[in-house]
Amino acid sequence: MAIVVGVAQTVVVILAALGWSWAAGQAGAGPSPSGVPPEIVIDGQTVAPTYSPRPTPVFTPPPTAPDEPPITLVPDTVRGGYEAGDVAPDPDADDAGAVDSGSTTYTGPQGDIELRRSAWETPEDAAQYAETLQAQAAGTLQKSGTVGVPPDGQYWYYDDDGQSTMVWTQGVTVGYATGAAADLQMFYLELVSAS
Repeated sequence: MAIVVGVAQTVVVILAALGWSWAAGQAGAGPSPSGVPPEIVIDGQTVAPTYSPRPTPVFTPPPTAPDEPPITLVPDTVRGGYEAGDVAPDPDADDAGAVDSGSTTYTGPQGDIELRRSAWETPEDAAQYAETLQAQAAGTLQKSGTVGVPPDGQYWYYDDDGQSTMVWTQGVTVGYATGAAADLQMFYLELVSAS
């Protein structure tokens, strides 16, 4: 009987020691409610467990592109003294699938400039429609090249005895303008640089 009681006492002491050890481990797992970590005694020395909080993840939203201003296909004025008349849709461009279009006559310093301009879903669509407009241009092709200001594009300049035609793409827009040679060239340069 004494052996059974002695074994039972030993088991109780072991369980008590394990319970204290578990409680001490829990106490060392983090700060006390007051924010100060509790102290514990290990091999006769008092130590305070260190608490290293996990960094709080910070959500950074992905960068977004700034809102692009809407394209003004037919501005009221073009630098150099060009004033727009009444603006109407361009039915040819609309029938071909343009997402927007406009046409008008500008009064300029040396004469009138007729402008047709349209916007398309993609630069490829714009380039395809520009080919259609080139076939409509009167005169002979005098020069072609890259539009010198962004967005990227191409231009084609035709002359027919002093009456000229410019066809150009600029990103998703297509332009078609006719007028006197000197006036048209100045108008085109001012319009594309402002786009």
